[in-house]
Amino acid sequence: MLSGLFHGQLRYDNDIIIGCIAQTELCIPKLKDKHVGPIASQISVIGKTPLLDNLNTQENNIVMVFGLQRGF
Repeated sequence: MLSGLFHGQLRYDNDIIIGCIAQTELCIPKLKDKHVGPIASQISVIGKTPLLDNLNTQENNIVMVFGLQRGF
């Protein structure tokens, strides 16, 4: 489902793939009114704001948060 949601959202700039984290203004609005379950760690940030705080201010419906284990 996510592949269809973000299809075409990767931008190529001088042979560097720029993902959604670098262009949040395009990707995060598409999560509005969706059930969101991010995979995050303590260092998951957008700029200086933690990822989950950023998603909460965008009025997203965070239903579950997944955390990585050491040795993943």
